[in-house]
Amino acid sequence: MAAGWVAWSAACGVARADQPLHRVDSNGHPLNVLLKAADDAVVSYVEIDPRRHRLDVALSAAPGDGSTLREFLNAASAAVAFTGGYLRTFAPPTPTGYLLVDGAELNPIVRDDPVVNAVLCFGRGPSVVTAVRLVPARKFRRREMDEDCVQAGPLLIDGGEAVYDLRRKDRLNRLAGEFERDFLGLDQRGSIILGVSSRTSLQRMRDLLLASREAGGLAMRSAVILTGASTAGMEVGGGLGYSFGTTSTPLPNAILVDAATRPAQ
Repeated sequence: MAAGWVAWSAACGVARADQPLHRVDSNGHPLNVLLKAADDAVVSYVEIDPRRHRLDVALSAAPGDGSTLREFLNAASAAVAFTGGYLRTFAPPTPTGYLLVDGAELNPIVRDDPVVNAVLCFGRGPSVVTAVRLVPARKFRRREMDEDCVQAGPLLIDGGEAVYDLRRKDRLNRLAGEFERDFLGLDQRGSIILGVSSRTSLQRMRDLLLASREAGGLAMRSAVILTGASTAGMEVGGGLGYSFGTTSTPLPNAILVDAATRPAQ
């Protein structure tokens, strides 16, 4: 059992088995929404096989006003729409840090911020295959290959190890407390996990991401926080659809899964 999970279990109670909540068929394969629950927090997540599903970053069709996640989902006929990073301003919606979409660098990188300390990129080769690159912001260099990238953070886990000091004083006003949190992780089985938590601390979030599946965790080898509070949300299509977190905040960009209207590179 991971050491961090002991703290999670003591605070939240014994983990329950993950519960299926929703399913959408996309590219001929299912995408399942699962719920991981503890006594005082829940995580809703989608497990994605990168060999069968494609991830992109999309821009709002209304750049001055932004789009809700449901609007992103419908406009691109996507299977999933997920928050794509922190906002520097809400009116107009403006991203924090680096943003690269369809080959255009739309926002400069921030290399010295202890919170947004990672850049997340989705390589775009064959139309249904996604290669994910998660790089510390201070080391990031743009590749020649086609990628969509967003800046996020903090990078909590790298190589299956905790890499962010949650005791550091320079994070207290920005990360302390309990908030809804969005994350993307790469697990030990090679899956991409997009997840949204209910209100919880960053320490408990990391404990859950690090813990093994047998211990009730998600067994991440890499994980980054994408955003939190009023911008942490996910919309999933199929049937009546499914939403979790805050999905009504207008956003400048979003992460999409299997967007039918996005161009293949």
